[in-house]
Amino acid sequence: YNTTMLKHFQSHISPYIDDVSAFMDSLSVRKRRAFRMTSSRNIPYANELGVLCGYEAVEGFNNVYFTDYNALPDSLSFQTGGIYLQNPSSVLPAQILASYMPENPLVLDMSAAPGGKTCALSDMFGRKGLIIANEPSKSRLKALHFNLEKYGAWNVKTLNSDGRQLSKYYENTFDGVLL
Repeated sequence: YNTTMLKHFQSHISPYIDDVSAFMDSLSVRKRRAFRMTSSRNIPYANELGVLCGYEAVEGFNNVYFTDYNALPDSLSFQTGGIYLQNPSSVLPAQILASYMPENPLVLDMSAAPGGKTCALSDMFGRKGLIIANEPSKSRLKALHFNLEKYGAWNVKTLNSDGRQLSKYYENTFDGVLL
C-alpha cells in the first residue's frame, strides 16, 4: 500500500480507535489457525501434525487446537478427514448441544452446510445416534455431502427443506436442535 492511502485509512479510523498505531501493528501479525481433530477414528493424526507443526490445545475445548502452520490443507490429516479447519466459535454451539444430549441422541441441524458443526456433533457423539442435517439451499448440499463423507459422519442423513416447515412433520421428535 502506498503511504498516502495508509494515512487516509488511518485518519478515517482514528475517531473510532484509541491507539491507531497498535491497531495497525495488529494487522501485520500472523494469524493463528484453529482446527478440530477427529477423535472417533482410530488414527493417530497427532503424530503427523507433531512432525509438521507445533500446535496447542484451545482451553475449554476437546480436540480443538491452534497452530501457526498455514499448510494444514496440504497435510494427509486434512486430506483424509482427520482435521477440520474450524474456529472455536464454530465448535462451541455443537459442544454445548452435545453436553445436553442423551446417549444415542436424535438431533436436527437446521442449516447444516458446509457441515463443520454437523461433523463436530457426529464426532462428539462417537458416530452414535442420528443427526438430521437439513440444508435449505440446494446449491450448498454438495459441500455438505462432501464433508460428511470426508469426515466419516456416517450417522448423519440429509434433508433439503425449508426449516420453518419441519415442525409440522416432526413435532416433539428431536432430543436437540442446532440452529
